[in-house]
Amino acid sequence: MSANVETMPTAPPLDIPLSPLVTAPVADVLGAIAPALPQPISWAETRRRMAVDRQRIGETLSMMPGQRPRLLLLHPCYLCLWLHRLAHYFFTRRNFLAARFFWHLDLFLTGADISPMSDLGGGLFISHPSGIGLIGKMGEGCTMHAQSGCGGGSGLVTDIGAGPGLPVLGDGVVLEPGAMVMGPIRLGNRVIVGARCFVAKSLPDDAVVVPLEPRVLIQDNPSRA
Repeated sequence: MSANVETMPTAPPLDIPLSPLVTAPVADVLGAIAPALPQPISWAETRRRMAVDRQRIGETLSMMPGQRPRLLLLHPCYLCLWLHRLAHYFFTRRNFLAARFFWHLDLFLTGADISPMSDLGGGLFISHPSGIGLIGKMGEGCTMHAQSGCGGGSGLVTDIGAGPGLPVLGDGVVLEPGAMVMGPIRLGNRVIVGARCFVAKSLPDDAVVVPLEPRVLIQDNPSRA
């Protein structure tokens, strides 16, 4: 006894154009994204930056009573950079899994969100790592205070040396509390960005960005006493 089996009609293939990166061979895809990745950093350079970090952070914390622990790695100012140096080293070596591990460990232990892609010169001092957001390129001896950060704007693809849409900061740049640097811009050496200032255009050496003076909208009224 045979049974009648109905077959479902087959839908025609969709004619949807695919991105060239989707249809290209794997080697071509890697070649297309490779320019956005930083050049591999040597372990010797990584250790040099760690040493400069340790020296500057140690000297800074020594001026604050009770702030420097016996083991500097226990202080979040140094720990967040130490973990980032490892993440950046593995990232430039295309070991993205190890880079992501140290990145997430840094975020979990110190609260600092420093992208492994960030190329940061030695001697960076982050006074309060919790809440820091950082992706870009920095020179030597920079300073970041509480809630400051730098990164790229949405949809920006211009690459000036730090990655698509990311800023490049010179040596000795200081970001005061709440200062933000966004977009593919350059900040010269020794630039100071004042508290709560937002910078979206390039600045020359020794420029100082100051915040607007606060306005008092309601003054004390003796009749409310």
